[in-house]
Amino acid sequence: MKTRVIIVAVLMMTTLGSVCVAQVPKGMFGDKKETSGLHVAKNYKGGLKKGADITAEIAVLLGTCGTPAEDLAEHPEIQLYQGVNYLANIKDAAEALGIKRISSGTGVSTPGFPKMSFRYSRHSGTYEGGFNKLVIMVDKSKQVVALQFVDESPATTRLSGHLSTKSMYNLIENRKKGKKTYVVSQVATAVGTGAVKVQCEVLDEKRKPREYSELYIAKPVLDLILLSCQ
Repeated sequence: MKTRVIIVAVLMMTTLGSVCVAQVPKGMFGDKKETSGLHVAKNYKGGLKKGADITAEIAVLLGTCGTPAEDLAEHPEIQLYQGVNYLANIKDAAEALGIKRISSGTGVSTPGFPKMSFRYSRHSGTYEGGFNKLVIMVDKSKQVVALQFVDESPATTRLSGHLSTKSMYNLIENRKKGKKTYVVSQVATAVGTGAVKVQCEVLDEKRKPREYSELYIAKPVLDLILLSCQ
């Protein structure tokens, strides 16, 4: 813990009988004024460089619902999911989602995503829609920017248009197909006010579904990813 040491100069004026106290300038000792809005790393641009092909794939997918731009404003009108608004404190979001414990999380390493700006935590459970895992992505101030529901053992196929040329099926956790014979389908759709739903599904060589995910992400964050992909 840092201790603040204030040196006060006291001048005894014998002729006037007064005491002069030195004033401490406001903002000294590293005091910061908290700013509202999305908090990302200053050097986020350029994105995580590993995997140029994946970066291009993500840019095409998200580009159907967004435009490269930097918008760090609050946007209180954006609701990511039922009871969870964009930039909600992670503790408040966890309470709304019925999550009791929150882990410290892992840094997002998906190619193209802004560098050193987002973390995510995994939460196993039983969620509406047959999902068994919830992934929460937050910014540097632990504000929620995206929610991703995952079904790791899907019983049925939910999407169509699967292609062998696609790889990513779980954006936040940076998961891509492990075999060339697997096929992937990706769909991005605008939902509500200022949010986007990204659905991904991977099928194995026998065309059996191996994983399905639904990502709910705020459009300002999606646009920032597109800017970072450039």
